[in-house]
Amino acid sequence: MSLTVNWTRLPVELIEKISESLTIYADYVRFRVVCRTWQTSLPKTPNHLPPQLPWLMVPNAIPDRPCHVFLDLLINKFYFIYLPETSYRKRHCGSSHGWLIIMDETPNVLVVNPLNRAKLIGMHE
Repeated sequence: MSLTVNWTRLPVELIEKISESLTIYADYVRFRVVCRTWQTSLPKTPNHLPPQLPWLMVPNAIPDRPCHVFLDLLINKFYFIYLPETSYRKRHCGSSHGWLIIMDETPNVLVVNPLNRAKLIGMHE
């Protein structure tokens, strides 16, 4: 006899309780994307997590490729993230709270979150 579980029908209280036991942001993100129910039951930004070590952006060995290399110091793992909106002609000026600030020769400033692909475009003077 085989038992199947419909994970989408877990009580919201249980989903919240399990998520509160997670201590690493990447685990929390993975937990949220199990299904739409879990995603809508939990906030995008958890308030219970301890401060996390930042990822380091490693210089790319192939400068004309829009793939960026990040190192997660907590688990000593490299991530290769394809970001076509950033190219070798653009300067990576900094980062804050998971957002990359990117500039080029134009007055445009691009702020992009490499994990969820959210973008903000502005102009500097």
